[in-house]
Amino acid sequence: MNKKLVICYLVLLMALPVIAAPPSKAPVGGKATALDTGTYIDVNQIMMLVSNDGAFATDLGGLFGRVDGFYFPYSGVDRINSGQETRTVIYAAGLWMGAVDADTDDTLICLAEYSEEYGPGPMTADGSFQPDAFENPAYKVYKIYSDSLEDNPNLDYTNWPADQGAPVDSLGKPAILGDQMLWTVCNDADATLHTNNSGKTDPMGLEVQQTTFGFDRTGSLSQIVFIKFKLINKGGRNLKDAYVSLWSDPDLGDAGDDLVGCDTNLSIGYCYNANDDDGTYGSRPPAVGFDFFQGPLVPATPGDTLDDGTPMVAIMWGDSIPGFVNMGMTRFAKYINGTDPQNKTETYNYMQGLLADGSPYIYDGQPTTYYGTGDPVADEGDLDDDAADRRFMVTTGPFDFGPGDSTEIITAIVVGWGANRLNSITLMKQIDESAQRTYEKFFNPPPPPMKPIVSVTELDQRITLQWTDTSEIDQGVATFEGYTVYQGETPSGPWTMLANYDVVNGIMGIADTFYNAVLQELVPVVVKEGTDTGIKRYFSTTKDAINSADLYNNTRYYFKVEAYSYDPTRPRGEQTLTSQMIVTGIPQSPPASTMLHNTFGDILEVAHVGGSNGSVEPHVVDPAALTGHNYQVVFTTYQPDTTITIECWQDTTFYYTYDTLLD
Repeated sequence: MNKKLVICYLVLLMALPVIAAPPSKAPVGGKATALDTGTYIDVNQIMMLVSNDGAFATDLGGLFGRVDGFYFPYSGVDRINSGQETRTVIYAAGLWMGAVDADTDDTLICLAEYSEEYGPGPMTADGSFQPDAFENPAYKVYKIYSDSLEDNPNLDYTNWPADQGAPVDSLGKPAILGDQMLWTVCNDADATLHTNNSGKTDPMGLEVQQTTFGFDRTGSLSQIVFIKFKLINKGGRNLKDAYVSLWSDPDLGDAGDDLVGCDTNLSIGYCYNANDDDGTYGSRPPAVGFDFFQGPLVPATPGDTLDDGTPMVAIMWGDSIPGFVNMGMTRFAKYINGTDPQNKTETYNYMQGLLADGSPYIYDGQPTTYYGTGDPVADEGDLDDDAADRRFMVTTGPFDFGPGDSTEIITAIVVGWGANRLNSITLMKQIDESAQRTYEKFFNPPPPPMKPIVSVTELDQRITLQWTDTSEIDQGVATFEGYTVYQGETPSGPWTMLANYDVVNGIMGIADTFYNAVLQELVPVVVKEGTDTGIKRYFSTTKDAINSADLYNNTRYYFKVEAYSYDPTRPRGEQTLTSQMIVTGIPQSPPASTMLHNTFGDILEVAHVGGSNGSVEPHVVDPAALTGHNYQVVFTTYQPDTTITIECWQDTTFYYTYDTLLD
């Protein structure tokens, strides 16, 4: 008869940077005080403010006492409010559009920069600005969540503004993208708002419906925020040679050491640090990019094919449109603080990929509409130099935009944070590829395992983590494989691996394939270091792995438990899917009135009752859970060659009995 060891664990149940100097942001005509400037997306490592006047990634209302509005890495608004987190990569950003009135030949501009030429709300049926736009509380930024179901609604879900153009599903319910979504609408019909020197033209008659969304995931999706714009020509003008730009003042930590560039293959413009010594991010400055996934439709040509030779098709409103293709980034321009466009002509020139005076940008003796197309990682090609406070414009166009026309622009902001400034560019481009795949799947990425539910026990110079089997039960689209435990320098990392517990199945080190921008080829990258030693759902330590020291009492430490699944048949970059829970632990001595009779790792004695030859070995994980109670463990059937693990609570004495022991 086989003899088995039954292990029983005692656990306790859920017990100031250099910045730009933009024009004044004083309210225009006193109206800006009525704007919605305090709503933000914060579903992952990015926190970005969004207002209802075309501006985003900027703190128009001084919600956090500064202007920067794009925090990375984000780990909670409380840390921003308390001043513990001040790292930002964007100072301001907004949607710009320029075009020529085909009937008058006038150049028209509408923009959101340091003052905004859009006002809140939709336009009226006759193409006018809503008379109550600045007083109507319904013209705001709405925020809903993927679990905002009818049995768990928030007010924005309940009051979803379908009458303003907010997207709905076939049942008329809010149509959410991602795990968190913001929606708002603005327009440029109020002539009194067109006061920015870079614009200052008559209104175009443009309505902008903006959807901002992201995913609560680990990996690449945690460093991406998507933005979709629906543009509608409601002003009755026949617009030609129209351009749409994502404008940004990207202060990457400190503003004075920024460089910019673009990658025409990825359709992305980006900002990176000039050295590995940023005043805010130190030796590991990130890189941030703006990508155009989907621009306006243009007719396809016979040469417009995919890599496999099949004809390209456009995507618009979630449908495939044969015979057309989407424009991507067709222009990329930059200028520095102090050379901002001073009139509509200079702005329109920048949008066309020209210099402010209308002359072409020349590289290697040839005119081009793209600035900085070189590869900083390989140190070749057209590279930005003489680092300073940059602004840039990622632009798509030209296209015609007649009365009643509409188009859908889909973009993303991606952040790469690597070992140094150049590695951050490489990672940013890899993350952008992941964003592209998510777009191509109509924003339905494969689900990872459910998050592990983690509890923390704080002992004298010791932290113990325990988690449930939630991730194993709901494993997502792939097969559950294991858990990885990390310690972080901050709640958002960087992270140091402490332990890995994975299923005993012969799968240990897991590699996935990613594109290497330096080698310009696909290379395998180890993403998980398994041990094939079996699953555990607890971890305890007395060591600070970040500082190579003991844990100190009354000191805050950050830990992450990551569940992962694995399917080698899935597309590259998606073979290993992860979810995580981040927790905080503060080691501390027990209260003076508490007497602990055991320590972590003790093995308790068991009184054997019954005739089986099995054994139970209770290990103490949480000494504070021992309360003097007696418990009996009973097995009615037993399958040989398996290990039975039982988690018990508040036990000091154990009894176990086998009614049947199977051969």
